[in-house]
Amino acid sequence: SVALPSSVRRIEKMAFYECLSLEEITFSEGLVYLGEEAFYHCESLKEISLPKSLRAVEEMRVFQGCMALKKVTLPGTFTAIGYGMFQDCQGLEEINIPASVSYLGDYCFTWCCSLKEIRIPDNIQYMGYNTFTRCNALTHLEVPEGVKILPYGFCTNCDNLLEVVLPSSLTYVDDYAFAACIELREILLPEGLQKIGGMVFAECDKLSIVKLPSTLQSIGYDSFSSCRSLRQIDIAAITPPELDSPVFDEDAYSQVSLIVPDEAIENYKNANEWSKFLNLSSIDTPQSFATVEITGRTITNNSSSDVCIFTIQGMRVATLSSGKSCTLSSDGIYLISNNHLIKKVILR
Repeated sequence: SVALPSSVRRIEKMAFYECLSLEEITFSEGLVYLGEEAFYHCESLKEISLPKSLRAVEEMRVFQGCMALKKVTLPGTFTAIGYGMFQDCQGLEEINIPASVSYLGDYCFTWCCSLKEIRIPDNIQYMGYNTFTRCNALTHLEVPEGVKILPYGFCTNCDNLLEVVLPSSLTYVDDYAFAACIELREILLPEGLQKIGGMVFAECDKLSIVKLPSTLQSIGYDSFSSCRSLRQIDIAAITPPELDSPVFDEDAYSQVSLIVPDEAIENYKNANEWSKFLNLSSIDTPQSFATVEITGRTITNNSSSDVCIFTIQGMRVATLSSGKSCTLSSDGIYLISNNHLIKKVILR
């Protein structure tokens, strides 16, 4: 173990590089700088608590490969987690990211495969490439309002990711963002989203339902390739989004139901790759919500099909089978899905 005195203000590049037997280190107030690879592959280090005097770590791979590291405590004044700071910390189970953090560097949590929960702070302004790649223990991830871009490889190969809540501020999802998230079953992409990059949902084996917004303008190459369970795409855009073909596997054209607005059906029949879908149908808007009763915060499903209720961020809060009702606990804006139509409502 090592206890650093308060006189130590800087730990320079590679200072404790591959100190394989180091299990414990105590940082004192006064520390202001951690250099590149300062604790690289300290494979026995179990826990760290950084002092308030350290406001950011902007250097590369400071704790990369600390395989035994289980818990990290960051001070409430911390602002930046640098490139690969905790990459390949495969035993990391717990980290608090303070609300003051606005920067998550490239690869900062890649291969943190024991991390079960993480909260992205509301103050976030930048998230780097492959932020949470191979975080295999994550099951739920919520991206806060204000985020406009999901970076390249954002959650690639998160094997147990079941649910993603995306903000209404989102305009672009970069390449490979959710590729090979093999347990992801349904995705609701928010209104305001304009562009989906290449390979974004490739190899999402269990993805069966995709809901695309009216604002979507383009989808990148192979974005839904090898989605073997995909059976339904609901798209609200009147003008068919431009496709960097191929976007879908050949099998999708016969196996997937494409559901579009009634006034747009001819547009899709005549649009490049969209026209290949054999199961193309339209949303019958007048009938879709005629049998869904909304009184205050109480919703009653009088239709013959399920009604799904989501928060505005896309988190499912209830599913009502025919004849069932529920009263939501709080006022707000919600999304209600019935008969392939999504409707935004204000409940008070």
